[in-house]
Amino acid sequence: MSKIKKSAKEQRLQEIKLNSAQIIIGKNGLSENALITMKDRLKKEKIMKVKVLKTAPELKEMGRKDFAKLIVKKLNADLIEVRGFSFILQRKGYINLKQ
Repeated sequence: MSKIKKSAKEQRLQEIKLNSAQIIIGKNGLSENALITMKDRLKKEKIMKVKVLKTAPELKEMGRKDFAKLIVKKLNADLIEVRGFSFILQRKGYINLKQ
């Protein structure tokens, strides 16, 4: 069988999916410092995984998918995937995953 070769960006996405989250949002919620850290990480690495703990106050007001969309809007990023309480963000237009 022949293997389909993945691009470097697709390999990076697969690596992010398999590893643990780089940013964890907990009981302090979505603070200004968390947003600054996420923005810096996106500039540097272009793609990242975020985990939201169930104790985050925003989860009581909105669902996890809506919370992920709120973060995407504040960071001007793209949402790749939401799985449970983790989601993957990318810098706008980094990987075109529309298939």
